[in-house]
Formats: sequence, structure tokens, C-alpha cells
Amino acid sequence: MYEDSAQLKAKRLVTQVDSLIKFTTTCEDSAAAATNSTVVGLGKRMKGYDAALRDYRLAIGLPVKEDTAKTTKRP
Repeated sequence: MYEDSAQLKAKRLVTQVDSLIKFTTTCEDSAAAATNSTVVGLGKRMKGYDAALRDYRLAIGLPVKEDTAKTTKRP
């Protein structure tokens, strides 16, 4: 069982994953017609997910990885 703070961070991570899963329907239904708003909505959810994942990994003592929102530079 997790400590209280890790448990709260785990719940937040689950909430963020659920939000991404729920948003897939919006992406499928609206992305072609409303590309900009769909991209913005997905970006916000990804940032929330990245923050929740980082916090959870820190809480359980795992190393923190790069955010998925960061793009790599191409040569």
C-alpha cells in the first residue's frame, strides 16, 4: 500500500489517464472539423498527464523522465 501522499498522486494519475481516454472520442469525432481546439484540448490533457506522472514517479522513488509534450529537434 502507498503512503498517503503517494496514494493521492496515484489517484491523480489515474484521473489524468481517464481524461485522455475519454478525450479520444472527441479526437475521433471533432479533429478534422475543429483541428485547433482539438489540439489545444489534447495538449492541456497531455500536460496534466505529464505533471501527474512526474509527481507519482517522484512519490514512489522512480527517476523522472522527459515530458511527452517536449519535441525533439530535428537536424
